[in-house]
Amino acid sequence: MSHNFDSATIERLVAAAVAAVLAEMQPRPAAADGRRVAVLVSETTAGLDFAVASLGTLADFPVRLEWLASGRGVASVNRRLGAELCRDTADAGCPLKLASEVEAVVVATLDRPTAVRVAMTTPETFGSKLLLEALCLGTPVVVATDALGLDRPEATPQLRHALAEPVGRLEVFGASCVEAVDLGATLRTLLSGPGGVNAHENRPLITAIEVEAADGELLLSADAIVTPLALDRARELGVKLRRLPA
Repeated sequence: MSHNFDSATIERLVAAAVAAVLAEMQPRPAAADGRRVAVLVSETTAGLDFAVASLGTLADFPVRLEWLASGRGVASVNRRLGAELCRDTADAGCPLKLASEVEAVVVATLDRPTAVRVAMTTPETFGSKLLLEALCLGTPVVVATDALGLDRPEATPQLRHALAEPVGRLEVFGASCVEAVDLGATLRTLLSGPGGVNAHENRPLITAIEVEAADGELLLSADAIVTPLALDRARELGVKLRRLPA
């Protein structure tokens, strides 16, 4: 059977088909009883589209993503999500309380000021306080580092080292630092691991005592949590912290 459609009808059919495809691509709100995960968008949107797409792959996974941004960033995130799912950090209450309530924290876009504040353990903003508190509690933390420009080819080796240093400290603290496209898969793995969402309760804790007892080098398991004091003590004593692969 053949149909003869005029151009206006064809245009409407194409528009309807495109709208249906776009609607299917939008991330779906997670079930109300899913595992609660805070998703923070810092003061940059670099890599945000990849983060949204990656976390969208968790539609079949029991998580409840709570998107957070500040100021004009809220509208930008909601446009990408295709729904009013993001709220302002100003309305999110105490970041320390939130860190104790969620099962995991995801930083969809990490800006340099936030990375440096957490790395230096001097949190001043909602995002840096949430991130550092989650790390201190041993809550699973996944961070997208796309916006930091760690692989800029024009940068000197010294500059690349300086750019990467805050990320290295976050990893030593226990964060999983990945590209935005890997956020969904990494979060799924962390929440599906042995012990489930409470697996962090069994992660080894490295304190200044272990550092002081080390002989020049301290080997860390992949899931070890290093306290900020231990990291500072390692630097003072010249002890190298080397994290072993999982």
